[in-house]
Amino acid sequence: MENLSNIISLAIVVLMIASLWKIYSKAGQPGWASIVPLYNFLLLLKIVKKPWWWLLLMLIPIVNFVLIIIVYHRISVSFGKGGGFTVGILLLPFVFLPILAFSDVQYQAERFKLINKKSNEKEYIFIRNYCCYATVFL
Repeated sequence: MENLSNIISLAIVVLMIASLWKIYSKAGQPGWASIVPLYNFLLLLKIVKKPWWWLLLMLIPIVNFVLIIIVYHRISVSFGKGGGFTVGILLLPFVFLPILAFSDVQYQAERFKLINKKSNEKEYIFIRNYCCYATVFL
């Protein structure tokens, strides 16, 4: 029974690595970067058009949950998916990331230009306030 769980775990890890590799490749980044710690998240931020200092914000407890939701949502949007797909990535990444990677959807960086400046300002204000509250109350 232990061998079966090891095999299933290994299969899921290989599937996730292959999926992230393909997603990075579709977005015009080197696929191998998806397996390099920290650098992979830095490139993920580049893919979703967010600043590098968000990597530093990921070190703050609780704030990192909010940021990862925003990053996954922007990944979904950049591949033409919506909020429901974002929830799927958050709850079942081993199902939804392979769908994103191996389907016919294409990365479209210009989708972020469609998001108006006002929503970006609201997102920034929300993150700034949340970070301040989290650091004060923790």
